[in-house]
Amino acid sequence: MVDLVIDRTSGLSTEELIKAIALSGNEPKPQHFHNLCSSNNHRDTEIEKIIAAVHSSRAEYAIAFTNWLKEVLPSKNELDEVIICGGTADYLREELDMLFPTIPVVWHGGVSIPLNLNEQWLGSRLADVWALSVYHGIKVRAGGKEGEKKGVGERENYPTQSSTPPLPHSLS
Repeated sequence: MVDLVIDRTSGLSTEELIKAIALSGNEPKPQHFHNLCSSNNHRDTEIEKIIAAVHSSRAEYAIAFTNWLKEVLPSKNELDEVIICGGTADYLREELDMLFPTIPVVWHGGVSIPLNLNEQWLGSRLADVWALSVYHGIKVRAGGKEGEKKGVGERENYPTQSSTPPLPHSLS
């Protein structure tokens, strides 16, 4: 999404733009983008252009992301629930709620990030990694018990290549 905004504007620092977009959340306002503009003469016009670019880029990003989800997820009648994690989950929550109107959504895997890991207030951005870590810990502990039964060296029959289509370029 940031690349889309940069393509629609000029001279913006990627790092500063990311910070401004993150601070603005779903409602970009001029105060979020003042520090990005170098000229006092055209500041208001530049900020309006940035905000317009953020709105249109967010809409395009949301469409691409939800279309990708429709492509890679099983059909809706095959889903009992959907677990959605990460910073994008918060940013596109409204669109994701609309995508799954009748399916229960578990936001951030229902996990809470331990305070010692959340010192930078990145909880939602770490939720997917933390949930996966907890899940793998459970599987390893369970696998140790199964490993004793199966014997050392035997493995589950896991696929070697992903059948999931790659994310569209604008999402990666």
